[in-house]
Amino acid sequence: MIFGVFGKIASGKSTFAAEKSRDEPWRTWRIMEADLIGHDLLRSPGVRREVLRVFSEYDISSGEEIDRDKLRSLVFMDYRLLDILESILHPFIEAEFIKAASEARTRKENLLFVCPLPRKIGILSLCDSFVVLPISKKNAWERVKSTRAITKDIFVRIWARQDKEILP
Repeated sequence: MIFGVFGKIASGKSTFAAEKSRDEPWRTWRIMEADLIGHDLLRSPGVRREVLRVFSEYDISSGEEIDRDKLRSLVFMDYRLLDILESILHPFIEAEFIKAASEARTRKENLLFVCPLPRKIGILSLCDSFVVLPISKKNAWERVKSTRAITKDIFVRIWARQDKEILP
């Protein structure tokens, strides 16, 4: 079975996935998180080089590495740049999910996809079932403030972008 856990920023997707895995001891779940795959991609040599090349006119690096805080601030203040970044990362993320889904079906394993924007990544059709976790903007901001280094301005921009792209 392939189960999707979708929702906006700070909606508790990772927590839900971990609890689902823990609460179903008769079933083993492999958990894949789109955000973590994206973070790994930004550290991989080929993708890192491409992102640094495409965004060369902006200060997004810390030595040879990409500074994710700087990159996040940049792309969420200019959605055109976010679209460019997503055009680089999303095909790789989608490919990872497709490969994992194929392997899970072949091996009859259970797979949990955790992803804020399943339509945009192109993985909704891979899921046998899914849940979209609701959260109010106020509660999401309270969670973000206590767990992440994101400014209120960036949070508002992320929320607005996800508001247009999340499932109904």
